[in-house]
This record gives sequence, structure tokens and C-alpha cells, in this order.
Amino acid sequence: MKGTVKGLWNIVLSGYPRSGKTMLAKRLIAENPYFARVGVDELREMLFNETPPCVTNL
Repeated sequence: MKGTVKGLWNIVLSGYPRSGKTMLAKRLIAENPYFARVGVDELREMLFNETPPCVTNL
């Protein structure tokens, strides 16, 4: 992927388990220094101030 990305972008990756979503996300971040990867758990915490149900505070 060559070139410059301009503007604000939001890319949502969805698919079957082991279909390459994480690999693609990591590659996009590696090739584009202004990209950031935000997982669903981080997004939930940012938007709703909630922690995932599987995480307990010790």
C-alpha cells in the first residue's frame, strides 16, 4: 500500500475467526504511521466507561 491517506478514516474489520483480520490491521498500522488500532474492549471503555464482562478488577 503506497501513498498518503488524507482525511479521517474509520476502518472496521469483521469476519470469521482466523480469517486474517488482526494480521491485516497490524499490516495497515505498520505501513501507515498515522493509523491506530482500537480494539472493541478499548472502544467500549472509551464510549461507555465500561470494562468487558470477562475482566475483573483485582
